[in-house]
This record gives sequence, structure tokens and C-alpha cells, in this order.
Amino acid sequence: MRVLSDAGLLDNSADELRLRVERFSELLAVAPVERPAGVDRFVVNGRLEQYSSGADDRATVLTHLIDRAMPDPAELVDERMLTERLAMLTDDRVTVRRYLVDAGLLDREPDGSAYCRAALSVD
Repeated sequence: MRVLSDAGLLDNSADELRLRVERFSELLAVAPVERPAGVDRFVVNGRLEQYSSGADDRATVLTHLIDRAMPDPAELVDERMLTERLAMLTDDRVTVRRYLVDAGLLDREPDGSAYCRAALSVD
């Protein structure tokens, strides 16, 4: 109780303890609130937690994900390997893989057997 009293959250000037609810607002008003920015609004602890509905944010998030899943622009991987890498980044790896292809960040063989960054042709 001493800690609460020292913080000004308890008033013990009367015969009984009283919680100073207004003190919470005062403390919160001066405490800085760090809000995530950029990709950190959607990626928590390295994993995609929420997919953005805004086009610019979506493009930024997808670029972040492809950079992490396939950092080597010349690498060609099979579907299983790509799916395993995306599983480390998101729960919905199949949908994210489709988004990466649709966004033009990832190219795939017509039969879906191999994938590479869009800068490298899979022909």
C-alpha cells in the first residue's frame, strides 16, 4: 500500500483509505505512449498479426514478408520450402503466398512447383 500511497493513488488523510481515481488520468497523461509505426503495426515478434486494408501499408507489409522469406533475389525454391518459410512469418501462409504472387513480388512456375522473387524469371 505504501507504493500506491507514494504514487498518489491512495488518499489516507481521512479515517479510511480512498482510491484517487483522478490520479490515474494524471499519470497516464504524462506517461509517453509508444505506438508502433510502419510494419510494426502489423508484424509482432516477427509474425504477421494483422493484414492491412490500406494499399500502401499492404505493399509495405508484403515487401517486408518477401524480404524475410526470400532474402536472396536469385534463389529458386519449391512450394514446400516457401510455405515452410512463410509459416514462420504468418499463420495464413497459403493466402500470403497468393498475395505475394498477386502483388508481383513473387513469380511462380505455371504448375506452382517453384517460386522466385519477381526480379528473376522462372522460365
